Amino acid sequence: MDNLEELIGVISAVRFVGDERFQILTVRDAQEQEVTLVAVCQPLNEGESVQARGTWGTHPKFGKQFKADRLITQIPQESKALGAYLASGKVAGIGPKFAARLVAHFGDGLRDVLGDEKALRAVSGIGKKKAVGIAASWNEYQEARDALIFLQGHGLGASRAMSVFRQLGQETIAKVSANPYRTLLKTRGIGFRIADAMAQSLGFELTHRDRLIAGLRHVVDARSASGHTLATSDELASEGAQLLGVDVARMASVVELLLAHEKLISVEGGLVGLPSLVEAERTIATALLTRAVHWNGCNQVRVDGELSDGRVLSDEQRQALETCLAYGVAVLTGGPGVGKTTVTEVLAQTLDDAGLELALCAPTGRASRRMSEATGRPASTIHRLLGAGASGFEFNASNPIEADVVIIDEASMVDVPLFLALVVALPDH
Repeated sequence: MDNLEELIGVISAVRFVGDERFQILTVRDAQEQEVTLVAVCQPLNEGESVQARGTWGTHPKFGKQFKADRLITQIPQESKALGAYLASGKVAGIGPKFAARLVAHFGDGLRDVLGDEKALRAVSGIGKKKAVGIAASWNEYQEARDALIFLQGHGLGASRAMSVFRQLGQETIAKVSANPYRTLLKTRGIGFRIADAMAQSLGFELTHRDRLIAGLRHVVDARSASGHTLATSDELASEGAQLLGVDVARMASVVELLLAHEKLISVEGGLVGLPSLVEAERTIATALLTRAVHWNGCNQVRVDGELSDGRVLSDEQRQALETCLAYGVAVLTGGPGVGKTTVTEVLAQTLDDAGLELALCAPTGRASRRMSEATGRPASTIHRLLGAGASGFEFNASNPIEADVVIIDEASMVDVPLFLALVVALPDH
């Protein structure tokens, strides 16, 4: 069980609505006390009943408040409260005056007819078009509310529930109920453990095939994120069994199933991996080999063993520098303090002096700033170098980076998909 507390009450005021659906509300609880409720959820209105689960805390400026982790709203049944609720503009086509007219006509039966266009047309001044619009808006709102109640009722937080509903719309309940793993894992911010918890709440067995497949994919993805794109079948089965709490033999059969359906593929040495990553590594290897073979090199460039500030390269540093200049692809390695930064600084200066166009980059903003400080030249993140945008990268195989040489710092931090994007965007020369 969680340690969350519960707050039940009616919203008496909406005090603040910020970005990403952040809201500060005043709620009158069962003891008729007004308390502050902080939540990230669908827009709420005065008059709505709320049932929230979360924790109490004290804000240094605003005092005691309840921070909701899960929140379910209830539409008022009593006519006066429902009228105030509708007057807030929750339903398209209904404002304060029209809400009052509906309350006067239907009384406490209003809630039962809001989705019925024929019943609404009985109210003076409502034509067919307006009645159809109100009924459609109300029914859409009900669908959204039902979906959010369903998701939060099975343990999904308010913010994530909204993300799922925005993606799935009226199909939310049906799709999540059928396969919470496949459906929820497509939503940003929801990983296997959250999807698994919801599936358990929905009654999925620990040995359900969808769970085993999703769990194994999680193992593969986690290994890939750590730089391990390949593994033996036994390793995957063992790690999957440990994660899911099932026997290894059962997970071994899932590995075989994914291999049979080519969701995993075998490569040399008895290893298996995701087809996309295996193909990416092969493409990277081919591209690097091609550049290594066809590089003209900078063998004619004079290597100066002394820097402008008086520092002198060691024999090992000088050899590393000459090696980098001689090959189209070079990897500079070494422990802390051996002089990698100094070699990079001299390498950049040497290539610059030779009239070559340089592009310096690193996986993170912090690393790129350090690189810029060390070399005295502009450096960017790899994403920025590639022109990352909402639709992908600006620079690619059809539109290569305008540079003769690309120097990457902290290259061990780069994952396979990003390195592939960088490699294919390199110019042929």
